[in-house]
Amino acid sequence: MSFCGKIFNAKVLLGFFNCIFLSCGILILFLGFHLFADNKRLLLTSLLITDDHPLQTFDLSYPLLYYVAFAFTIIGMIISFVSFIGFWTACIANYPLLTVYFLLIIMLLILQFIGCAAIITWPQFLGLNVNATQMVRILQGNYGVPNHEQWTIAMDYAQTFLDCCAINDSINYDTSLWRLQKLGREDLSVPLTCCKLMNKFEENSYLDPMPVNMTLCQSIQPQDFQKARHLEGCLDKIENWYREHYIMLLYSGLLLSTLEFFLLLSIILNCSKLKHKKLRHHITPSPANFLNEVQSNILRRNLAENIYQEDFISVAPPTTSTGISSLREIYIQPMDLPSEKARRNNYRINGKSYLV
Repeated sequence: MSFCGKIFNAKVLLGFFNCIFLSCGILILFLGFHLFADNKRLLLTSLLITDDHPLQTFDLSYPLLYYVAFAFTIIGMIISFVSFIGFWTACIANYPLLTVYFLLIIMLLILQFIGCAAIITWPQFLGLNVNATQMVRILQGNYGVPNHEQWTIAMDYAQTFLDCCAINDSINYDTSLWRLQKLGREDLSVPLTCCKLMNKFEENSYLDPMPVNMTLCQSIQPQDFQKARHLEGCLDKIENWYREHYIMLLYSGLLLSTLEFFLLLSIILNCSKLKHKKLRHHITPSPANFLNEVQSNILRRNLAENIYQEDFISVAPPTTSTGISSLREIYIQPMDLPSEKARRNNYRINGKSYLV
């Protein structure tokens, strides 16, 4: 077999794509585990949940990323299991295993298509739309209010991480329950996370914010707080953050679907190779059997066989430099039967040989 034939061998090709498929499955599995432990991203996705969204059909009890992490873990386990079947299929390469592997890949492709279509077409059914009016209402009703601590922490993290304040502007806090019911400190006009912080780059700075200038940040005069407070709202930044991760998820699904498409092609190639191999096996003998048959025919055709004496030893026919047999058949005349007189005198009569 040539070098190119070895490279493009159907089994090798299936094993190569299956290795990449297994790597993707393990990567997705570990990504799911990582998202379960990524509290900061979980906090940001909790801001995407709108309690009374007019088109929302599911009431999510946990942040959206929690369900994404759970889905990644399940998908990673399924892909890893299917890829192990793929390695078994590449080693054995028979029709039943190739058929099972083909159907499993088709099922994965269908599930991915349904999932991507649901995310693209119906994001509002999951409450994924970032609606300014709804988010302002939720901010004013939930921030700093008892039993809504998770949403409060999520907003504090968004304001610290994204360098923003409130949803549209810091004025959103003026009519919030946190300000009207004085649920926070009386000297605060905005939360401390709206201020520019000295400890912004610390791990949990959103839980213990330290403003650069507390007095200027809490001032109600625009010319005073402009240099000490974040002026932009968080709506656009949260939406951009969500869109970036949304696009990354879709591109990842597209790459995985492309890999599965190449897996399907390699499975089809293995099936065609297996079919051709079986056809050659039925039509032509194997090389070893063919060589043995040719050698047997040559020996039967060229070797001289003594049919009269049992002790004659057959020798393989010598060949010339051109590979043509130079054997000459030798005809051995049978011994003359002795006469009665010769038998009485114990005469021995030998047979004669003639070169033919």
